[in-house]
Parts: sequence; structure tokens; C-alpha cells
Amino acid sequence: MQSFLTRYRKGEHLQVWRELGDLGSRVFDSPHYEDACAVSDLTMQIAKRNLHIILERLEKLQYQFYDPLLKQAIPRGMVFREPSPETLNALSALESKVDQLPISLRSWFKIVGGVNFMGKFPSQNFEFATHYSDPLVLASAEDVLQELEFDEANRNPREIFQATLAPDKFLKVGEGGGPCIVELPCRSADFIFQCEKELMFVSYLRNALEWGAFPGFQEISPPPNRFISELTKDLEPL
Repeated sequence: MQSFLTRYRKGEHLQVWRELGDLGSRVFDSPHYEDACAVSDLTMQIAKRNLHIILERLEKLQYQFYDPLLKQAIPRGMVFREPSPETLNALSALESKVDQLPISLRSWFKIVGGVNFMGKFPSQNFEFATHYSDPLVLASAEDVLQELEFDEANRNPREIFQATLAPDKFLKVGEGGGPCIVELPCRSADFIFQCEKELMFVSYLRNALEWGAFPGFQEISPPPNRFISELTKDLEPL
């Protein structure tokens, strides 16, 4: 019987993640755990490479990384926050407090870090799209640990910690809204990314990358297909 990792490398991306999810908490048992971690790490390595490609293409297209809530430009180091030497320490501290992170989220923190693709498109043709593009924003391990420690400092401990991973599409443009969360602890390969639509996290990432890190474009009629094609050309499947 082939390993999950071998099958994932052969292109069985959806099926492998579906079967890992079906294992539930048993994914942390032998012989599944090491195999699941290998699949998850490879998935996030692919996501990271794709995001770097999209970032470079956006810069060539003169996309302006900008936070409309703070009303200021986003420094490049905050657009893509690579894991630092402190990331593993943050991961260890986080796991000691919440007991268990889902495998996919741990891989995201360890390999990708955090991203913030909020901003403005240069062309006037994209004013409408800019407002509703729902750019990819995902927290780092350090962000989540800081939120948890703030809760603890304010004497607000919770058995289930609702960690903020991102603002929803409305909050990204300053129109109310709220956070997209994960409930911790979570003993599973993947988890429900609770936002306007509830998707498994890896499915959410896959969909976001298919839309060039702007999943909101799929709700625009007609979507800017030519622009999306420029961003997503030859990306690796997740």
C-alpha cells in the first residue's frame, strides 16, 4: 500500500487530504502521523512557492500593498512574513497552551509564516475589483500566540480558544465584518476555517491560489480572467 506522501506526489491531492481528514484524531497515531506531516509540509512548501511567484508578479504589475484599516502602505517584510528563528519557540509555546494544533496549521506556521496581500490595483479598471477581491491574509504563529497571551493577561482563559487567523472580506475593507477563526485545540490533519464560508483550511488555500490570492474575484461578474491568468500561470497544484 502506497503512503499518503507518495500518492500526493503522484497528484492525488484532493483524495489524500480527504482521507487524512477521515482519520480524525487517529491521524496522530502511528503509522499515520509522520506520513501526514510529510504531506502537510509538502503542501505548504508548494503554497509558499506559489505565493512567492504571485507576489513577484503583483509587484511587476505595480500592485500597491496597502492596509485600508491603518491607511498606510504595508512593508514588504509584512506582506510575506517568513518564519523566523523565534517561530519554533512560538509554536512550542502555543502548543503547550492549547495542547494540539491541526497538522496543516502547524505546517503553515512552520513553513510559510504569515501573509498580507491587502492593497490597491493600479488600473482604474480594477477599482471595483479592489474593493471586493478579498486578498489573502493569514496570521503567523507569533500573531496567534500574542492573541492567546493577551487573553491570559486579561484573565479570560477559555477551554476552546478561538484563534484569529484573518479578517473576513468585509473587515479587510473597513465595512464591519469580523475575524476568520480556528478553534483550538484541534486534533486532526486539517480544520474548518470559519469565515463567511466554512471550508477546510487546505481547500481554502487551494481556492485562494487558484484565484491568484484574491478569492473574492470568483464572486465578481464578470471576473478579471485575464488578470487572474497572469497571476496563476504555471503555478503548482495544491
